[in-house]
Amino acid sequence: MIEFELYKHQFDALNLVKNHERVGFYLEMGLGKSILGILQSYIFDNPQTLLVCPKSLIPMWINTFDTFFPNLKYINLTKTLNDDICNFSGFGIINYDILFRRQNLLKLTNFTLLLDESSRVRHDTSKRTKFILKLKPKNVVLLSGSPCAGKYENLYTNAKLLGVKYTKGEWWDDFIKWSTGMTFGGNRFKQIYGYKNIDSMMNLMTEHGAVWMASEDVLTMPERVEQTVLIQQHDNYKTFIKNRIVKIDDVDWVGDNTLTLRLR
Repeated sequence: MIEFELYKHQFDALNLVKNHERVGFYLEMGLGKSILGILQSYIFDNPQTLLVCPKSLIPMWINTFDTFFPNLKYINLTKTLNDDICNFSGFGIINYDILFRRQNLLKLTNFTLLLDESSRVRHDTSKRTKFILKLKPKNVVLLSGSPCAGKYENLYTNAKLLGVKYTKGEWWDDFIKWSTGMTFGGNRFKQIYGYKNIDSMMNLMTEHGAVWMASEDVLTMPERVEQTVLIQQHDNYKTFIKNRIVKIDDVDWVGDNTLTLRLR
């Protein structure tokens, strides 16, 4: 049992998906998607939640658990070997680049799949996306501030993970304006020149558990948390800025013009 005080928009988002087994929280940055992802996974109440995120965000997730949900079990699976990868309880955190290299995860059953930055799963021909689509979760939670960045063809895989019964061809025919282009080598490709039926697309995904929310839709915003990190300045840096040259491990680093000075 956990207790957490929600903002109204977070409470509303959870209510909107309470009858869905697969959900997508598409909220702009700062609206508390991570909190919603953890709470919704807890509500699904499966013994395991596989939390997949970019490598750079693993420390953020660990901090979120330690700060807001200290009673929830989690483990960083990044360095867990393939043979032991399924032996976790609670939340197992792993990054996208390692995920598809842990083939034993395909054996998981009765679990929740929580994808942070679900826009990373947009190319259905990539190893990452193919692997995720092979997983057999009982429940799915998708988190993204910009799941397609205006390129609605990229929403197809998110829609598929939510359970939308569309083929890729049907998705393109119904929502994408495209024509056949040809490369100099004579290879054909789909050339996009616009989109159509966007409201129908959004409604379709909403019917399958997607929640769309922008900052201007929210009256009460969480307070901004600013954290200052002080870094000790290295002597080599001071020397380089002063003299525009420094020797490190027998290599001369030269900032002979503004560009190389800034880069180095």
